Amino acid sequence: MKVLHLNSAPTWRGGEQQLVYLVHELTKLGVENYVICRTGSPLAEYLHQHRIPFSTVPFRGSTDLRSAWKIRKITKSWQANIVHMHTAKAHALAVYAHVLGMRVPLILSRKIDFVLRTNTLTRWKYNYSGIQRIVCVSGKVQEVVRAILNTPQKAVVVHDGIDPARFQHPGPYRWLRSTYGIPKDRILIGNIAALAPHKDYFTFLDTAKHLLDQGVDAQFFIMGEGELQDELRAYCRQLGIQERVVFAGFINNLPEALPELDVFLMTSEEEGLGSSILDAFCVEVPVVATAAGGIPELVEHGQTGLLAPVKDAAALAHQVQRILQEEGLRQRLISKAHEHLLTRFTTQQLAANTLAYYQESR
Repeated sequence: MKVLHLNSAPTWRGGEQQLVYLVHELTKLGVENYVICRTGSPLAEYLHQHRIPFSTVPFRGSTDLRSAWKIRKITKSWQANIVHMHTAKAHALAVYAHVLGMRVPLILSRKIDFVLRTNTLTRWKYNYSGIQRIVCVSGKVQEVVRAILNTPQKAVVVHDGIDPARFQHPGPYRWLRSTYGIPKDRILIGNIAALAPHKDYFTFLDTAKHLLDQGVDAQFFIMGEGELQDELRAYCRQLGIQERVVFAGFINNLPEALPELDVFLMTSEEEGLGSSILDAFCVEVPVVATAAGGIPELVEHGQTGLLAPVKDAAALAHQVQRILQEEGLRQRLISKAHEHLLTRFTTQQLAANTLAYYQESR
């Protein structure tokens, strides 16, 4: 089987990591993979470095017919059996390419739980006859997508997965403390996410303020980049906690940095699944998160982590305090979370479940 993947992202985020996980695992299963991505993107650089076959197109917009025509041409010349669309612009352009004569079954991935528009164009793109399956990252995303479909059963769930081998770092884990000069007895609390509105880092900072006011000696790490960085820095200063918050940017050495955290704190107001939580599960860092979107499919409250309502900084701070103070709770959460990861959320399961939908769509 030959699968052509489309990804229009200009940056590297969770969706791009999941795409390369999928490509590597599908290759092991005997699938030939080819990727079309955005010119000059981090994904293009990764594919080049790892010798994964790829081409680039500009992806100038969702009506970029020149890119759509090139996608059609590559699909035909490479003789793809399936075209898998991983982003919104890829979805639009692949549908246009299909209209232009690209007669290959389409699979669409949907990883965000934003409510879809109900205008005519959106309804047409999601109900386009060439799309065989819409692979949703969580049950919550599936619920959102099914609301717009004429044939709701087209939307199925395949959870993200991670490769535990990626996080096999020998330790010791001192990179964050040594890089940022953090005392060895200070608690480290952090999140890994783009600095985007739906990640709600403002509530993360409010939670930090609550904990510091409660006397918790902690340093807070914001690991990611995005358009809200200046606003978040200003809000830090407004709260008077700028000395206790580190804006670490994009972290290249995640397997070395993440295990150093004492608590992983995700405060999203909308979230398709929250695959960084799986990274925390893997390196045995306990998780406190909001009950947003698909997060409860990962974080089972009191079992694999602790949950709090969206935008409730006081409740989030309380759950963090429980991990810091309740004897035995931390280890119980870590143990259950690691088991949960290995039984349901590996890259092998991601690839096997996705391949099953490819095979039935041919």
